[in-house]
Amino acid sequence: MTRRIRNLLPIVWLMALLLLPATAYLLGGRQPLLENRGKTPIPALGGDALRQDATYRQMDAAIRERLPLRGDAIDMRGRIATRVFGDSVNGDVILGGDDWLYYRPELLICEPNGRPEVPPEDAVEVLTRTIGASGRRPVVIVVGSKIVTHRAHLKGVSDADLACLETAESRVQERLVETPGAYSIQPELDALEAAGRPTFLRSDTHWNALGRKVFLRAVLDGIRPGLAAEARLRAIGEFDRPGDLGPFLGQRRVDRDRRLTVTGDLSTRFDPGEMLIIGDSQLWNAVQVPGADGKTILERILPDQALCTQYEMKEHGCADLMLAAETVVLESVARNFQLVVNSCWQPVATLAATVRGRPARWSDGDPARRPLAGSPSARVDYEERRTDLPRLLRIPVRGLPVGPVDDPDDAPAVTVDPGGAPRPCELTTVTDGRFGIVIPVAPGERVADLDLSISGPSGTELGRPEVLLLDGRPLPRSAAPGPTVPGGKG
Repeated sequence: MTRRIRNLLPIVWLMALLLLPATAYLLGGRQPLLENRGKTPIPALGGDALRQDATYRQMDAAIRERLPLRGDAIDMRGRIATRVFGDSVNGDVILGGDDWLYYRPELLICEPNGRPEVPPEDAVEVLTRTIGASGRRPVVIVVGSKIVTHRAHLKGVSDADLACLETAESRVQERLVETPGAYSIQPELDALEAAGRPTFLRSDTHWNALGRKVFLRAVLDGIRPGLAAEARLRAIGEFDRPGDLGPFLGQRRVDRDRRLTVTGDLSTRFDPGEMLIIGDSQLWNAVQVPGADGKTILERILPDQALCTQYEMKEHGCADLMLAAETVVLESVARNFQLVVNSCWQPVATLAATVRGRPARWSDGDPARRPLAGSPSARVDYEERRTDLPRLLRIPVRGLPVGPVDDPDDAPAVTVDPGGAPRPCELTTVTDGRFGIVIPVAPGERVADLDLSISGPSGTELGRPEVLLLDGRPLPRSAAPGPTVPGGKG
């Protein structure tokens, strides 16, 4: 019987989507603008238009956007599917118990098309340690997923998938604990969840006020110990907060949340641009939602600081802002592991160019420089003091010809292949002579054992290699300032 009723869902949906809006249209109703844009224009039907697929797609969109009650029909369809049949109308949303919703793409790290090329924990460690080596204070936090953190109402995820995601996230959290300047808030979130105090919103991918408070206290004390106690964050009052997962189902889901406000008298002040804050929507929801007094956490505690999204970091490494900052705050949700792995080469290369490492030497020929006209194979002589920590091998590039301005993809390039699997935050292809190769060296690996395969235009040469030990202590500043935008590819 249930199967027969379930088979009626497409018919019910068709009636809701077409018959009700069409009836309302005949009665004079008109569809208001749902999106923040103009309605799709009705296409011209003359000439060759009737033979173009685009004409019919445009006509379909124009009709749908003008039908009244379209939003109500979509909402009705979603509610019938979820409440009556227990079905999710969107594969990206998992229906949990007691009306809880989960975001399925959090599981992508365990799927072939979402698995990062290098372990995310290695990328997080190299990036955090490089920030510290440049003389800046790192405050790096990787946020666990809702699927792993709030499992009390989770359904529809296999034990194998859940175990895979939990293992991947646990490795990152363990590395955060071991890395100077990185912080794990997962144990505190787990303790609250175990005590029956949810830290996530029911219909949203983000924390509620309790989760945001845990996160903000860690960030503030990372920036300056005792700052969280000075700010005295409190959750005051309740408000309706639309969940970001509801629209995936064609519904408007609303959760009750509380506002975080600053109740302490702050004596700590920061100069404008003293810190760079990088993050995704989890961070912005924590610091940019107005408190009880109408002011955000940023306005009350961290005014006039530089902000950069993770997608901007992917584009240009937030390079200028990072070079000007004394503190770098970086937050990332677990589902963005791939983004962190693919973009961390830019800030690592930017900051590595600002410090001096220990000089190494080329094992053949001139120890300080290597023309590219010779053998493509090379090794670096370097007497290791410590191999139990990650290091960066930096190789200057000199005399690289200037490429065509109108075709940067065809620019001359120097490429160094260190062999083996991809390395976290590596920059091995340089298209700008102002910059250098940066090769991370893993703990237990020796610089002298790297068998480098080098290619590049004739007349270009590589300068004397340097090794930067990432032991948590700042390195001496380089005499030459680092570039504002790296010219290369990770």
